[in-house]
Amino acid sequence: MHDVVGHSLSITLLHLTGARHALQQDRDVDEAIEALTEAEQVGRAAMADIRRTVGLLADSPSGSAPLPGVEDIATLVERTRSAGLAVRYTQEGDLGRVGASEGLGLYRIVQESLVNVVKHAPGATAEVRLNAGRSGLNLVVSNTLPATVRRAAEDGSGLAGMAVRAAQLGADLSAGPSGRQWIVRVTVPGVKP
Repeated sequence: MHDVVGHSLSITLLHLTGARHALQQDRDVDEAIEALTEAEQVGRAAMADIRRTVGLLADSPSGSAPLPGVEDIATLVERTRSAGLAVRYTQEGDLGRVGASEGLGLYRIVQESLVNVVKHAPGATAEVRLNAGRSGLNLVVSNTLPATVRRAAEDGSGLAGMAVRAAQLGADLSAGPSGRQWIVRVTVPGVKP
């Protein structure tokens, strides 16, 4: 949510600043109208993204509910499966070794990955694999690719948001096609006992 709002506000403010400059300095009404129109479009798209995100996250009323963690990934996968995506989950290792911030970050990356599968690869099958070991955490979310891959899979804000979350965790993230699959891979080194 923070990524969507932050990015959209930044772009909107740039357009509004451009409109103000166009009117104050150049007296260029056409340029100002163009900048304001762009700001309006970005704002409307952001509102649509926020509504979709809130809809996906609204499992329970907001309030004092705890933030999801790594142990909630299994439930997330099950809910996604119940919604119609053929997805499998395997987990190895001691999830007790995973801290709250790492767990939340990984949960959100899995969540965004599964949303992207539904959105960009209709009819695909998916797999989520999580390994919590002494050397760190390894998360792989993979899905089959449709015959024609939609370009939006690489152009949307979901991958950028995942990259930010991975960076906050000090993790390595890679995402992209590999053969007939799309693979998101996250490695978090050195999870503490």
